[in-house]
Amino acid sequence: MKEIKVVGDIREGKFQPALTGNPIVDTALINQFCDHLSDWLTAHHLAYPVSAEHAFSVTDNANDDILYIVDKQILSVFNAHEVHQMHILPVDHQDLLHARPDAYFDAIVVLLKSLAITK
Repeated sequence: MKEIKVVGDIREGKFQPALTGNPIVDTALINQFCDHLSDWLTAHHLAYPVSAEHAFSVTDNANDDILYIVDKQILSVFNAHEVHQMHILPVDHQDLLHARPDAYFDAIVVLLKSLAITK
């Protein structure tokens, strides 16, 4: 695992959901979520870059080196078969809106360890 990407909106392709409907606000909220998660990872000596992903596609992004943290509302549109080979952690829409990754810290560590990718 080389990086973590947070998907809260999609700006390309036929499926373009938005977090709030305002791309500037969406970017700020998702970046704040990423910053909080990155700070926590750094404090726990887990060196993974965290960034926003605005071009999420299950066909283009099946990459073993990326953990995707995805809004459950976005994830619900894809069928389980489409995403089964991806490393995905679903998160509540409200937690992205309020930039609250706290509830997922333990799940992220467990997922990273289960994939034998912690550093």
